[in-house]
Amino acid sequence: ERFLAILQSLEGLLQMPSHKLFNEDELNSAEKAIREALPARDRADLMVLKLKSIMKSPSSILKSELPMILAKAGLQPTFDVKRFVDNIYRRRNRASHGGSQLSDDSLDELMEHTVLTTALCVIAETQQLGLDARASVRKFAASMRIELPLADG
Repeated sequence: ERFLAILQSLEGLLQMPSHKLFNEDELNSAEKAIREALPARDRADLMVLKLKSIMKSPSSILKSELPMILAKAGLQPTFDVKRFVDNIYRRRNRASHGGSQLSDDSLDELMEHTVLTTALCVIAETQQLGLDARASVRKFAASMRIELPLADG
């Protein structure tokens, strides 16, 4: 639920489909129809790009967009974004298929991810409000007395 909250807070910055609209054959047919219907190549390319973007999973979108969101805030991740997202989704999937499967070893990682998720939420919300996200996340880290895996970018 915590990760879903961060995804919802990123909605303004991140377009995320809830499901795939087409299978691969339907996507190829739609792309062909768009290219035939729109003679201007740049407009056709834009429409095809939009069509393909709705085919991505939330996980893959987040992996590519999180670094850009951080860059917009003047930050860069010093953590492995792909691993972070994969671990969050893996825990969510396990929890939804039979409850908690955490060991004491993974509790530290859960705590790190929870704090990082909260920091990402602070960054996204301050950006949406037009505030200095870098200053806000520094204040957050100072108030928690923690070091975040983020560097000035």
